[in-house]
Order: sequence, then C-alpha cells, then structure tokens
Amino acid sequence: MASAPPPPPPPHAPPFVDSDKAIALDMVLVCVGGLLALLVQQWLSMRQWSLLTDAGSGMLLGVVFNLSFFMLWVITPELTYHMRTLALDQSAHDIIYFGLLPPIIFEAGFTMRKRKFFANFSTIMLYAVFGTTIAMLCTGAILWGANEAQLLWTQFTFPQIMMFSALISATDPVATLSTLKHLHATPLLYDLIFGESTLNDALGVVLFSFFRELNEAQGGEDSPDAAAAVGRLVTVVVGSITCGMLIALTSAFITKRLHELPPRQRPKAPAELGMLLLFAVLSYTLGEWLDLSGIMAIFFTGILMRHYTFYNLSAASQKSARTMFITIAGLCETSLAVLLGVAI
Repeated sequence: MASAPPPPPPPHAPPFVDSDKAIALDMVLVCVGGLLALLVQQWLSMRQWSLLTDAGSGMLLGVVFNLSFFMLWVITPELTYHMRTLALDQSAHDIIYFGLLPPIIFEAGFTMRKRKFFANFSTIMLYAVFGTTIAMLCTGAILWGANEAQLLWTQFTFPQIMMFSALISATDPVATLSTLKHLHATPLLYDLIFGESTLNDALGVVLFSFFRELNEAQGGEDSPDAAAAVGRLVTVVVGSITCGMLIALTSAFITKRLHELPPRQRPKAPAELGMLLLFAVLSYTLGEWLDLSGIMAIFFTGILMRHYTFYNLSAASQKSARTMFITIAGLCETSLAVLLGVAI
C-alpha cells in the first residue's frame, strides 16, 4: 500500500530577507508615519484650517500610507514580504490597549481641573450611567427593527444585538478628548463630556458581559442574573476607583519618604519621572488583571498623583513631568490615529 504523500512545506520568508532587518524596517515605517503625522498637524495649525482635526489628519495619512504600501506590494511583492499591516494582527490590540491608551488617559487625569470635576461628579455619573443606558437601548431598538425587517446581511439574535449596542454606546474617551480640544470646548462642557466618557467604560464592560452570558445561555447554560449584573457594575466602579486611589496614595507615600532624605541621597529627576510612569502603568495593568476597568483606575491615579505625589518631587521633576506626559500622550494620540487609518 502506497504511503501518503508528505505534507507541503510551510511557507517561509524569502532567503534574502533577514528577520532583524524586517523588524527594523517596520520600525522605520512607524517612525516615518509618526513624523509625517506631526508635520501635517503642524501645517494644519499654521494654516488655521479647522475642517480637519489632528486625529482626522492622522487617520487620513494612515489610509494613504496603507494604500501606498498596497500598491508597492502589488508591484514588488518580494520586497514587501515582511511589511505586515499592523492593524490586521492580534498584536495591534495589545499595542493599542496596553501601549497607546494608558498614557492618554493618565495625562488627561493628571492635567484635569480636579475641583470642577468633582463638583460636577453627580452630573457626570448621571450621564455615564443613564446616558449610556439610553444610548444602548436606542441603538439596540434600531438594530432590532432592521434585523426584523431583514435589512441586515446576517440575522442576529436579541442578545447579540444588545452585545453590539453595549459595546458601541460607551463613548470613546480618546475620540472625545481629541474633539473637545479641537473645538476649544468650555471648561464645564469639557469636564462633563470627558468625565462621562471615562466613567462609562465600567458600565459598557458590565453590560457587554451580561448580554454575552445571555447569548451563551441560549446554548443550554444558566441564564444570567440581573441583580448579579448590578452588583458587578458596583464592583467594577468601586474597585477601579479604589485600585487607582491605592496606587496613587502608595506613590505619594514612597515619594514623600524619599523627599525627606538628605539632599544628596534623594533620587534624581530621571528616577522620579520613571517612578511616576511605572506607577501609572501599574494601576492600569492591575485594574485589567483584576477584571476591573483599567481606564478608570489610571484616570483616578492621574488625578490623585497630581494632587499628592507631584508635590513630593524635586523642582526639576515638577517642571519636566507635565511636559513629559503631554508629549507622550500627544505621540500616542497621533500613533493611534495613524493606526486606525491603516486599519481602514
């Protein structure tokens, strides 16, 4: 009896392409895309052209960049074998979620007008809870009507429609922040809308999980409990805020003890700024690891670190902290916009 033919060999890179050079080429493209986006934003600022925001120009540049790459791939596929579209890879989620998003949210909390924010906290929570719920119900009703009228390409169940509605109804804080800056919103409007967009993340997570469990229950599992969902919402909100506060207060305690040391034994400015960054990343990653809202955790960490930790730093660190965080957040916003344009 004849043996089965051997399986075909797995695809491999052309022998003349080095993996290290391919990675270096990817980094070159990232740097070139970021520099072009910053130059375009500066050109728009000089022209005072208000029809296109900084985020919009970055997305448009990403679209052009990806189309150019596609045309190059059509012409010379061998030379572009390793130039992968980042938005189509699983690592793009990790880069956005754990690399680009935390600095933007932290900088917003670090530079926020705290007194006005907490003075309007009840109104912000009203928008975050009831406003998001109303948006979810309206979106779900529209999609359910379109589904019943067979206007959609694929027929969905009610839990699937509500899963999408819960996912899309929570306002994106990055897009909201970029729009408010571009429109030069009044301080009250800025506090209300951006605060709502940050705090509704917890409600979106809980509602999405609830309808996902309801969708799985149709396959034979137990139905989710609405009371448990409400308890989960309270847990996420309180737990996220508590997580952010504990990290911020820990950083304040440590920096205060370091500040009380003799001048020659105190940490230098680079070490102090490094600790600020690590504490911020710790609050976000710890919140995500505990199944809480990392966005809420790092947001309140930024608020409290500006109120307590900031004054335990040296004069040089205080002067550099605000500029450093604004610079990092600006680069992350630009990179995120370009990456979204590439994904389109």
